[in-house]
Amino acid sequence: MSSPENETPRGVQSGFCKEDQARKCTVQPVVIGGMVLDVNATSSMHANPRTTTPGKVIFSLGGVARNVADCISKLEARPFMISAVGFDMAGEFSL
Repeated sequence: MSSPENETPRGVQSGFCKEDQARKCTVQPVVIGGMVLDVNATSSMHANPRTTTPGKVIFSLGGVARNVADCISKLEARPFMISAVGFDMAGEFSL
């Protein structure tokens, strides 16, 4: 039975799940914040002016809120993330 301090106006219990009920809990965490595309470009040789230089580019997802949502999902929860995303290549990659 829920205690009065944890009741909402509709009588539904709010708050965190008890430790023994964590796997059956239906709470969905909401994460609000930044999601970015990290770009890491490295060269395999010294760069010379006015020439092309071989190398590689690695794209990875980042941003504090995205990283927190990723960690929450690894704990078998289903986070709901709210973030601004641009209509560009980085936004398409992020979604």
